[in-house]
Amino acid sequence: MIKQIIIVYENIVREYDNALLLKAEFERRGFQVYLAYKTETILFIKRSSIILVPNCYNTDNYDFYQYTLNSNGNPIISLQYEQVLSKRIEKTGMHNPKGKAKNIYFFCWGKNCFDRLCKYGIEEKRIKICGALQLDFLRPEFSGFYLTRKELADQYKLDCEKKWLLYISSFSYVDNSIITKYTAEELADDIFIKDFTELSVRSQEKTLNWFEQLIIENPDITIIYRKHPVEAGNRRIEELTKQYPFNFKNIDDLSVKQWVSVCDIIVTWFSTSIAEVYMAKKPLLLLRPYPIKEEYDVPFYYRADCIDSYEKLGYAINNIEQFSIPVSIEILNGYYSLKEKPAFLRIADEVEKIASAYTKQQKIDVKFVLYRLRFFLKKGRLIKFILKSIYQTLFIHFNFKLRNERIRNAYCVNDWEKSAKHKNDTLNKEKYQILKEIVNEYRKSI
Repeated sequence: MIKQIIIVYENIVREYDNALLLKAEFERRGFQVYLAYKTETILFIKRSSIILVPNCYNTDNYDFYQYTLNSNGNPIISLQYEQVLSKRIEKTGMHNPKGKAKNIYFFCWGKNCFDRLCKYGIEEKRIKICGALQLDFLRPEFSGFYLTRKELADQYKLDCEKKWLLYISSFSYVDNSIITKYTAEELADDIFIKDFTELSVRSQEKTLNWFEQLIIENPDITIIYRKHPVEAGNRRIEELTKQYPFNFKNIDDLSVKQWVSVCDIIVTWFSTSIAEVYMAKKPLLLLRPYPIKEEYDVPFYYRADCIDSYEKLGYAINNIEQFSIPVSIEILNGYYSLKEKPAFLRIADEVEKIASAYTKQQKIDVKFVLYRLRFFLKKGRLIKFILKSIYQTLFIHFNFKLRNERIRNAYCVNDWEKSAKHKNDTLNKEKYQILKEIVNEYRKSI
């Protein structure tokens, strides 16, 4: 039986807490667990491991994990952090596993994803419905995990006495050439890129205008604009932050779950975080100045009740007790398997079954070693990794920072800096200790 697990995370804000939770449970079961940031896994040499990854859609993805993690035949499990797809995205097939990726295991949040993978040729024995790990954090047992409203107020200069409105933004296509270029290459669909980018720009502009009017008329409200992780900067947002420093905050730190847990009202345009809001028993407003075509939309929003005018927004804010979430629970249940047993235990149970089926220890294979070396040298991967490591060291220890915006954007230097800060954040150790206590207390109660 394999007793070593590597958990790879890609989006720190979205996935790191989940990785810590799984680590706590796996270590409780006697596994040795390592966490690895996806873009920094190169030269990782932990052999004979179960590998949990955030996604794996094709042979290129598979080879990346296989070579960077020194995984010659180790079982790979995809946690699939993108499982709610629009009709247009599903039609492209970009999220349907192909090539070598069809031979790994897939953990699903609910039956909808299970059915889709079966439809596209994945063997049922490789697909497990385990629930959504991120929703565990909204269970009552995890209430002690989050920073309190007072702690957040002190950290971000917020007024506890005001009404906090969290806006979960999804405007990743606005002024973001990197995302539009990447999506264009993946989708090969210029019409979608053009349509959705134009819709995003118009919707964001109108939304920000409404928010300005809202805080002028309601000075007791603070809007917390929580950017999508890949959303670019925006001059209009910067203007609002400067003009209304106590009523408009642009914050991209911490997870959506953290902010949902402390805010009074949650508003979104396109986010799939509705499940987190539902679990937190908070009201959610779906704010859409302009309609979204069904083929582009999140499926459970097809017949949702939308706020499509400033008048409706103002009424909803001042009568929020009349609102809950704008979609039916039956539709959500198709995408999220919500059971009494939390997802982290369901995932751990399935991983343990897979680990017990693998008894052979990985041996050194000269052919694999040579292929791995070629992978590192191809496209300058090894050189890029070394340069990135040097830059992060200079950034953390000597406060060195690249100023050239062209270079920063071309090499995603912001991500390098965030990763460097993250690795040196003592809060991560505190989080892990809290999660260990939560896991142990939960196990005692069942």
